[in-house]
Amino acid sequence: VIHKGKFPERDETIKFGDSVLNCALPILRILKSQPYSSALGQLTMESVCKRASAERQKGLETATMAMPTFLCFCTADEPSSVENAVANYAKQPDYEDYVKKMQAFSRIYVPG
Repeated sequence: VIHKGKFPERDETIKFGDSVLNCALPILRILKSQPYSSALGQLTMESVCKRASAERQKGLETATMAMPTFLCFCTADEPSSVENAVANYAKQPDYEDYVKKMQAFSRIYVPG
């Protein structure tokens, strides 16, 4: 619906992504600067704690895990292009196996 059935070619996709990146990076730089970064960190922690508290009230255990993207507040590096960001992402390990191991561990670990 969004692209009316047209799937763009890779070069067109990268070009569009670079346009988005060029708009987003200046805003991201501002948000990562003081005093915004401190406030953003505080708001993030408040949100995580609020969500975890709501789940604990339901009797559920909670955990957090972060998988940063190239337009993330928690990464120091800025991508020079979407092409480079995609190439760097492709070098990351496969997290599927890691997630399965953590799920298995959570089944055998009983706190307390």
